[in-house]
Amino acid sequence: MTELLDAYPPVTNNIGFINAGIKKVVRACNKWLLPQGGYSKPEWFRAGIDEAIERLFPLTHWQILFVECQRNWTAVFRDIDDVPEGPVAVVTERLKCRGVISTFVPQTISEDMTSGSWGAIQLRVYEDRPTEYRNIGRTISLTNQCGRWRFDLSGEPLPCEDVDRYQAKMVKDRFNLDMLLENLDDFGIKGYRHRFYTEQCALYHPPAPTYTGTELRINGKVIRRTE
Repeated sequence: MTELLDAYPPVTNNIGFINAGIKKVVRACNKWLLPQGGYSKPEWFRAGIDEAIERLFPLTHWQILFVECQRNWTAVFRDIDDVPEGPVAVVTERLKCRGVISTFVPQTISEDMTSGSWGAIQLRVYEDRPTEYRNIGRTISLTNQCGRWRFDLSGEPLPCEDVDRYQAKMVKDRFNLDMLLENLDDFGIKGYRHRFYTEQCALYHPPAPTYTGTELRINGKVIRRTE
């Protein structure tokens, strides 16, 4: 089951996972965020994953939600269509643990390209040690850029990967949702299932202007709603 798949766009378009307990993750995040100003210590609360994500609305572009998961993972959500690279990269570097960012954006762009979203399926893996670029280990990316599919790879293949599938003639067939879920499952991550999440949550919500979901395009650029 994938109950959370595209359940709360744009929030669930990109989900980060840090391989450490939530209290340890938040302590590391406090040391990173609080000195920057604007943020205060997070609000701790207990809620199911749906209620927790709903607290990110209305969107501000600055809120960060951590949710405790099974198997010593902590999930990271941002309140807009934005990859949570900062929290995942910084916290995994500080804690010397692994992290993962999963991206799934369905291809729903309209024929006149005025509404909907360009599709994207991506997996980013952050290692528990320095790599050629910070601590990013493996990246698998399939994106639609203005009507043309693009497939990119970087880093060493993961043990679970079937690299022969990347030779598919059609670019859009080289990476798909099933392959993304297979890779996540190999990490012990079932991030699109309700039961993977506990009710322990921490939310950073600094002061910022808010926008309703209907005032945002899926790619994160603000467009004013016309009544």
